[in-house]
Amino acid sequence: MKPEIRRTGILRGVLALALSASMLSAVDTSPAHAERRNLLEQWFPNAKVRKNGRRPLIELFDRNRNQRQQIEPEQQRVAAPIKKVTGPSYYSYKTEGLATLKLAGVIAALDAITDRIPASGPADGTGEPADAIQPVDGGAAPKIGDKAELGNGAAGDRGIDPLSTGSVDGQPWLTSQALENLSLEAEAGIAKAVTDHYAANPKYLWVTPGMKPNAKARGLLRYLADAGKYGLDPADYDVGESADAEGSTFGAQQAARFEFLLSIAAVRYAADADKGRVDPNKISGYHDFPKWSRDYSGYMKQIAQANVPVLALAKLQPSHPRFAALVNELAELEGSANADTPEPPAAGTFIKPGQTSEELPKVIAGIAWKSSNEFKVNHAMVFAAAATTTVYDEPVVEMVRDFQKEHGLKPDGIVGRNTLAKLTVVSDAAKAEKVRLAMERLRWHPDNFGSTHVFINQAAYQASYVVNNHDQLSMRVIVGKPSNQTTFFHDTIELVEFNPYWNVPRSILVNEMLGSVRSDPGYFEARGYEVVSHGGGVVSGYSVDWWSEDASKKYYVRQKPGAKNALGELKILFPNKHDIYMHDTPSRGLFQRSARALSHGCVRLSDPRAMAAAVLGTSKDKIGNYIAGGQNQSIAVKNKIPVYVSYFTAWPDEDGTVRYYGDIYGRDGYLEKAMEKTSELRKQALASG
Repeated sequence: MKPEIRRTGILRGVLALALSASMLSAVDTSPAHAERRNLLEQWFPNAKVRKNGRRPLIELFDRNRNQRQQIEPEQQRVAAPIKKVTGPSYYSYKTEGLATLKLAGVIAALDAITDRIPASGPADGTGEPADAIQPVDGGAAPKIGDKAELGNGAAGDRGIDPLSTGSVDGQPWLTSQALENLSLEAEAGIAKAVTDHYAANPKYLWVTPGMKPNAKARGLLRYLADAGKYGLDPADYDVGESADAEGSTFGAQQAARFEFLLSIAAVRYAADADKGRVDPNKISGYHDFPKWSRDYSGYMKQIAQANVPVLALAKLQPSHPRFAALVNELAELEGSANADTPEPPAAGTFIKPGQTSEELPKVIAGIAWKSSNEFKVNHAMVFAAAATTTVYDEPVVEMVRDFQKEHGLKPDGIVGRNTLAKLTVVSDAAKAEKVRLAMERLRWHPDNFGSTHVFINQAAYQASYVVNNHDQLSMRVIVGKPSNQTTFFHDTIELVEFNPYWNVPRSILVNEMLGSVRSDPGYFEARGYEVVSHGGGVVSGYSVDWWSEDASKKYYVRQKPGAKNALGELKILFPNKHDIYMHDTPSRGLFQRSARALSHGCVRLSDPRAMAAAVLGTSKDKIGNYIAGGQNQSIAVKNKIPVYVSYFTAWPDEDGTVRYYGDIYGRDGYLEKAMEKTSELRKQALASG
């Protein structure tokens, strides 16, 4: 390199260094500028926002940096565990409490009466003061008149001493002496109703002047002893040893005890026959009936006023035609024996064609027991030849296939869980218990279902449109899974909605969807759902803080109408707090299953158009037109129709044939426990006296 070129380069470097130093020395370093964040700001202290509204590059950079600092922690945020929405539960049944009968009021009433009656008979020899005491009828209060002229005899002409026998003119009255040491217990409501009655009417209903059970009492005792005929427990209406004295004369205290015990039993029976023995709402949160109200005072009044108390009690039994069918079925079951009931195949039995199994003879015997007479005739040769075979060969396989067809199963010839379920032989004793439970459940319903109504039996997976006790329309249904049980209640059908939105229940949103939308805020939009704010409109899923515990309360999610909508073409609404309704479904194949507890609680219909046409009083063609329009619309049901979302493991067809169903939710067991506790309480009450 030439020396002059080298010198030139050095000179230029020195000049550049000097220029830089001069620029740095010119920068304002006063305190007012001490907070400027970087060298560019110091170089351009008076920079302004451009006319197009954009900020300088520096501010834009800082803004983006701050946003990133806010967003990145959100993206890295670890969601708290999702608090699941829990459903109803089963309870430990609590019976109505016992109370001691408060007889002080009855004694006071008697004292008020006997104070007016001296120990001498009437002067006129009629046996009754002309205007003193008028024995009352039924629930009317005794009339206490003015004092009358009374003779000096120790007793009336009829030889009845009111003070010793409590009788005036042959009418038996209780005495305070007989009640002084009497102590009895009953359910609190019954105890009050009975004591209130006798405080106002302190005379015997069930005892003659000769201190014996009267005709009404004898008829009532026989009727109570026959309570099992109507699915009730005779022991609940026992009056103890007092009843054994029917043919003999009571002592005063024995007569009083008998009187009160029989009135307690009669009122208890009336309440049980009318409303059932247990409060369904105390069994579980899956039972939702109107408040269990038993009018004990009303029952006591009816019994006291009745010329034939037995008839008054009989009228309180359910008047539903299918209750009569249950009564007849129970009588037949209790009169039959089960000596020839076949032994069921072992649990878990599984036999394929061509295999050998020691359980096969039990399978064949079960088929013979459960099949129709026509089936037995058609397969008589197989039954005769294969009764003891253990080889599952073609003739037996063919018979099993026919049995499967007859019972709505897939005819694959495989003896598995579903086939074994159809072979299960329910003993007559077990059937009788199911009938008793059905009678109890029927008592929870209104006495009159309505001439037109919809009846859904969850245990049967069936819904019927009933007109004048005729099943005008019946279809298969799908009900809630055991983890999402359909509630047992009744309501009124009000609307049919076509091309419906599906409002996702909060339980499903939280328990099944929240985790996915937290990972992907666009989860709902991508799947045909909309996010809607309560009281507002549709919002973007990206605008919702799905980590907030309030998100599922401030917003709800709905699926838009369409072929993929979970409710299908329509839904039939009977608004209730459980969000349960009838609806269509795109999953049509599920109706072919024999066990159909598959939904989240709603009732899916196999023929929703037919049910919609029935409740709207129109044709299926008209329903098809509503659907074809593609618009979301609702039509009110003009004559609101009762709907019974029921649960009966025994229920009669309209011809009176009782069908038996599996206890898919285990509710029979809970009801049995509640009834057992009720009976234990009543035994305790009887023992107290």
